[in-house]
Amino acid sequence: MQSRPFTVIACDQRSDEWRTARLGRLTGSRAAGAFGTTKAGQWSADRKNLKTELMLERLTNQPQERAVGGYQVRDGVAREPMARFTYECRTGTIVRSCGFVSDNEIPIGCSPDGVLGDFEGLVSIKSPIAATHLATL
Repeated sequence: MQSRPFTVIACDQRSDEWRTARLGRLTGSRAAGAFGTTKAGQWSADRKNLKTELMLERLTNQPQERAVGGYQVRDGVAREPMARFTYECRTGTIVRSCGFVSDNEIPIGCSPDGVLGDFEGLVSIKSPIAATHLATL
């Protein structure tokens, strides 16, 4: 069997172990900030701040990312299990939980909301507030 180009850290998302696994890595939730530019083509402030945060995480081994929260985030996290179950019922496919997936060569990783099979696919669950969902529909 061929080895994978990534390592799976089995942990609960948003746990201390999960936060440690993310240290110094560009993650899926922070990726947009890595490419931000101004109209003049210079690095955006978000991009500069992200670079500094990642560097500090590597130097200090302490998280620099600010906690994101609020009602909408808590509500989405609370509704994620039902959304996963609904997906499984509609597709007949079992979704496995996954903590953090870390690339073995470069400092990047992600926290998929679910894994299909033996990483043949990933699931990303979005549970917007009712008004956003209605606008999308």
